[in-house]
Amino acid sequence: MRSNIVLLLVLVFNYADCVFFDNFTFDHMIPIASGKVQLWNETDQDKLKKDLFVNYDRFSRPTEHFNTTKVNFGVSILHLETDERRSTVTIHAWMRMFWYDQKLKWKEEDYGNISVLRIADHELWHPDLYLYNSASGGEPLLRFGLSHALVYPNGEVLHVPPLKQTVLCEFDLRNWPFDTQSCELKYGSWVHHGQEIELGLYNNEAHIDLSDLLLHNSWKITDTSAAIASTKYVCCPEAYYDIKFTFRMARNPNPYSSVVIAPSVG
Repeated sequence: MRSNIVLLLVLVFNYADCVFFDNFTFDHMIPIASGKVQLWNETDQDKLKKDLFVNYDRFSRPTEHFNTTKVNFGVSILHLETDERRSTVTIHAWMRMFWYDQKLKWKEEDYGNISVLRIADHELWHPDLYLYNSASGGEPLLRFGLSHALVYPNGEVLHVPPLKQTVLCEFDLRNWPFDTQSCELKYGSWVHHGQEIELGLYNNEAHIDLSDLLLHNSWKITDTSAAIASTKYVCCPEAYYDIKFTFRMARNPNPYSSVVIAPSVG
């Protein structure tokens, strides 16, 4: 009796397999009386992304090798943490980067008038910018997490990823707790000289954006600046660009008023 049941089940499953696989394909198609149709339609954005990225190499600079890629770069500090014992400052910031990718251009009218694409950062070429004076000895900016960039029909790429970095900052405590400290963030390409990657200031703003800075109980940023330099190193004949962002911090002395002994007046 049991063997008959097993045989019956085998026959049923074999028949089901034949019916299923004879009428199913793995190309997102279903059979109907008039032929096959797609389960879903390809959107204009699907087609555009496929056309743009079919042979796209995100490790190759997005222009001819004899042309220069200009990257405009800015910093917007959101919050900072100080470690006076280690002489470091950790910044939580938004990095603002803008460049043109000659391989990511399209005509809007050919793709349903799409005027912008939102592309994951791991799909795109990015400049190999490093924080030269990182506390860890040279820290790349390619730690964006799951951020996206905006890509426009003319090849313009705008990327504003969040970032957390720790920078060396030599603290001078001789005037504590009425001291002010000056710190720098120095960024530049690691392998591309100035004829390949040229750095510029985002929106030509020679300062750090503090419009979204959270108030700090112990420190207040009193002044910022930004400057571009071109430097030749002993390794290489070409000059390399870097951008140096400087900010000055003034300590809030009020929390320490109880431990500061005022000189007596005689």
